[in-house]
Amino acid sequence: MQDLNNKVLQWAEDKGIMNNSTPLNQLTKTFEEVTELVTALVQKNDAEIKDSIGDTNITLIILNQLALLMKSDEALSKSRIFMTINWIVEIFQNICRNKEVSVDIIRAQEMLERVAKENGLTLEECTQSAYEVISKRTGKMVNGVFVKNEPKQPVKKEKEVKSE
Repeated sequence: MQDLNNKVLQWAEDKGIMNNSTPLNQLTKTFEEVTELVTALVQKNDAEIKDSIGDTNITLIILNQLALLMKSDEALSKSRIFMTINWIVEIFQNICRNKEVSVDIIRAQEMLERVAKENGLTLEECTQSAYEVISKRTGKMVNGVFVKNEPKQPVKKEKEVKSE
């Protein structure tokens, strides 16, 4: 596995990740891959499960190296986002165990309210803004999940070339 880790780190170096990213940027990528893994597990998609486990581990290998090389954003470390993430993980665990989640959801929402406040916002205005976007969406249910229709892209007309 060490040889594979070294190959991943060399790839990250070659792609410019090691010189142009931060641990927090890489953590964002890790969250993206974990979300894909959870989706694959819920949908029981074996190919996606394998891919997502591998992708998540690759982000962790790179994250570990970045964390050794760089310092993170101190301001973000004081944010309530970490507590929000912890409550969301708790919700996930309780749903998987068929346990009550109402209190955990309230706590996660309280933490989101604090994150909003840290950023000069309120949870209500953030929710209102998001609702205004989703209320106009069209789509359909696929495997128990609402999948939005992609917005139609305007057709680009080629400019007429005038001969001189």
